[in-house]
Formats: sequence, structure tokens, C-alpha cells
Amino acid sequence: MTARRAISLLFAGLLLIGLAGEVYAQDWSGSGRVRGKVTGPDGKPIAGAKVYYRMLENPEAGPPPFITNKSGAFSFLGLKGGDWMVGVEAEGFQPWSSPVPVEVYSSGVSEPVEVKLEPLPAQVVEALKRDEASGILKAGDALSAKGDFAGARAEYEKALAKVTDADKPIIYAAIGGTYVNEGKVDDARRAYEQALAINPDHIESLKGMCNIVAYQGDMVLADELFARIPATEPIHPNILITMAMGHFNQGDTEAAKALLDRAVRDAPQDALSHYYRGLTELSLGDNDAARADLARSLELDPNHREAANAREFVGQLGSGSGP
Repeated sequence: MTARRAISLLFAGLLLIGLAGEVYAQDWSGSGRVRGKVTGPDGKPIAGAKVYYRMLENPEAGPPPFITNKSGAFSFLGLKGGDWMVGVEAEGFQPWSSPVPVEVYSSGVSEPVEVKLEPLPAQVVEALKRDEASGILKAGDALSAKGDFAGARAEYEKALAKVTDADKPIIYAAIGGTYVNEGKVDDARRAYEQALAINPDHIESLKGMCNIVAYQGDMVLADELFARIPATEPIHPNILITMAMGHFNQGDTEAAKALLDRAVRDAPQDALSHYYRGLTELSLGDNDAARADLARSLELDPNHREAANAREFVGQLGSGSGP
């Protein structure tokens, strides 16, 4: 059940839900003055609450919502006498509504409305926060898809305040991804470390950290992190390539080959996976396999970033079998 659904079920009987639109029709105006105060169950004032006045005879008629001040008070001069429905909404509290008469005295002031709001149940508050965070994350994802990584990160950072610690690794991993796309490796690493400090087994953060530390040459840590990722978990070929090149550069060609075998297995249409596996096969002396992988990389993408090198290697290897 979504947070919005929970709220609608919890407060379906209230008459003012959905009447937040600003209505400026003047058939509600008069000389009556209304005032009141909104507090919580502890009697402390609630600032920033929205107070709606709507005429019972015409629920579409009424002024824009009044906003309570730091003392929880509101006042307005200009309502016509009659029966009104008053509703109050404040973040973290249950909505309140009640019929209230507005009378025009010689002084023009009606009796004050005293409203005491009850807090929302904790589970509803958390559901609302998660729902809001989900919307923020979607906005961030949309910006990231457009290449606006700084804008996406700003959205993700907003979401951090809306979720519990248990949900924060998801957001930190997304933040880390924006830094990776900007080439800010150290910032990305810090974001993934924050995620793993909360949940050492968060898979997306483990993947991100593997990519970062392998790029930085710390293959001992990279292997430790990689071992914590389930063997059945899909891993982007770029991460496997980075891991493989880390091992290759340290002379462990067999480990590099095993990682690239997995990259080709899981993403057989990825040109770079074939290219880099071809390099490891060349290093291991398996020229036929190297020739096949290098040629395959060019078939998949004749213009991949290492295409010129791939063509040179294929040309050197020729078409025959053996070394």
C-alpha cells in the first residue's frame, strides 16, 4: 500500500481533503473577522499549518488558505456571515475539520477557533517520507539520464533527509554513480563507503566500490569486495573490465581472463569485453582465441574506443592458425 493510499483510507471522511486549490471567487466576502490557533497534543503551537475556510452552501467558495505564524495563530478579515467548514493540515499531523459559524458582530470578530492536532501514526509518517523520497529519486534519475549529474546529485541528497538509515545506502550508491560519471573518483569512493558503513552487504555499493578500488589499483580490497557479491548477481561489464585490467596490470593474467570470461558470458554483445579478453588471450599465447575475440569486438562495434588497436592486432595476427 502506498503512503498516499494509506492516508486516503485513514482520513477518507474528512471533507476538506483535496480542497487546497486557491479559490478567489468573491461571493464569500463580507465583514466578518475570523481568528484561531493551532497546537499539537502537547499544547505547543504549530507554525506553518494551512487553515482552509469553505462555505457549507458552496464548498468551492472561500479564500486562499491561511498560514499559521510562529505562535500557531491565524486571523482574517473579510468573510461573510454564515456556516463554514474549517479544515487544518500540517505536516506530520492528522488533518482536522469542523463546521464553524461565522457571525458578524458589531466588532466584526467571531469566536476564536481552537484546533488541537493529533500526530500521524509513526508508520504513516515513514510511509509518507518513503513515498516522497521515491519521487525525489525519480527526478534525480531523470536528470542523470540527461547527463545533468550535478542536478541529479542535488535531488538524491534531498532524499537522504526523507528516509531511515536502512534505506540510505540506495541513495549513497546513486550519489556515487553521479560522481563516477563526472570522473570524481575520490568523491565516488566516499559515497560508496558511506553506504557500506550502514550496510556492508549493499550490492550496488559493493559493485561501485569494486570499480573504484580496482581503478585505483588496490586489487586486494577489490577482490575482498567482489567476493561479497553473489555469484549470480549481474555485474556491468565495465566493472568486470576494470577489475580484469587491475589484475592484468599486476601480472595476474589468469584472474583477468576469468573476469573477462564472465563479462562476455553475461554481456555477449559488449564489444569492449571481447576486446580486452582478446588482449589477455594474446598475453597467454592463445592467438586463435585472441584473433576471434578482437575480430568479434569490431563486428559488434567498428568504432569502439579501442577499435584502432583491435584492427592493428588483427592485422598482425593474420588469418592463419597458431602463433
